[in-house]
Amino acid sequence: TSPEDVRAPRPGDAPRRAVGADGPALPPPKPRYALVEKQPSGAVLDAASGAFTWTVPATEAAGRREFTVAVFDDGAEPLSDTAVLAVTVRAVPNRPPVPTAVSPPPARVGQAWTLTLAATDPDLPRQKLSYAWAKETKPPSGMTLDAASGAIRWTPDAATADGTHALAVEIRDDGVPPLSARIEFTIKVSGPNKPPTFATVADQTLPPEGSLAVTVRATDPDGAGGELVYALDDKQTTLSGATVDRTTGRVAWTYRSGQAGRYRVVVKATDAGTPPAEATTSFRVRVRD
Repeated sequence: TSPEDVRAPRPGDAPRRAVGADGPALPPPKPRYALVEKQPSGAVLDAASGAFTWTVPATEAAGRREFTVAVFDDGAEPLSDTAVLAVTVRAVPNRPPVPTAVSPPPARVGQAWTLTLAATDPDLPRQKLSYAWAKETKPPSGMTLDAASGAIRWTPDAATADGTHALAVEIRDDGVPPLSARIEFTIKVSGPNKPPTFATVADQTLPPEGSLAVTVRATDPDGAGGELVYALDDKQTTLSGATVDRTTGRVAWTYRSGQAGRYRVVVKATDAGTPPAEATTSFRVRVRD
């Protein structure tokens, strides 16, 4: 074949590809991309496609950031060039704290009561939060609020018994400008824990041989919470071998002939208050000859 005509390109000519020694056209050089300088965390440049992505860290300050990008080819005599990619990071406006919902436990006269409020700051980096009573709130005497932790401490006195207290706390961040949110809640105060109250239990008369089954019942007059727990008062109960179910209050005793006599059974019930309160009841048992 005749050799290919080689001449200098003229204006308007289509680009020409390099010709190898044996005649076939050689592929054009492939560009490769790279970030020249050490870049912040999250900055990635795809070496083949040149696609640039950057996950902006939460701690990144607002302002202009410049990234130097280099491009190289893989020709016989590699060539390169650089360019500057400018990125503007915008500041995120300050947002108010987000309070955590609370369910205050009931308070009781003479007992220490605590409640710790909580909130999160939606901004990054997190801002410092502080707690203070809302302007219209007048906390009861002796109640304190820790400005840094949000912990509320109080020991109600007799003057606050059987009442409710509506309170509001303001949570403020230290952003620019500072923003705040509110937590509102109500505390119910009860008087001192009262002991359980027993229903009357009739005395029992039994045959010479057999068994006893009597259920004693008690109620918690102030609803201290939880179930009552029943137990025999061993020091005052003279009925040897008797048992009581700690949940139901059922007293049981099985006996044989020869145990005729008079006996006393004393049962106590304890509530779940703080401190727990207890009461006792008793009944007599007569076993006939």
